[in-house]
Amino acid sequence: MWENERETLMRQGSIVLRLMATAEKSRTMARGQQKNGVVKIDVREPASKGQANRAIRAYLADVFRVPVENVRLLLGVRSPRKQFKIML
Repeated sequence: MWENERETLMRQGSIVLRLMATAEKSRTMARGQQKNGVVKIDVREPASKGQANRAIRAYLADVFRVPVENVRLLLGVRSPRKQFKIML
């Protein structure tokens, strides 16, 4: 997973990902992509106090090999439906 998204990031310099997050799972990981392009992601941390959002940010920074500061939450601060922008 993530190969096409990595290529797009390298080609365009940034990418916006749509995610469906489920908090308090056994580990943080992507579970697959829906037909509409939304990536399902499990998050170990709870959704309270932004912990899950910070964990997703760190996970995406690791996956795309960019600093955490280059991953921004655009939409979905208090929703399981989220949009993150990743920049080189």
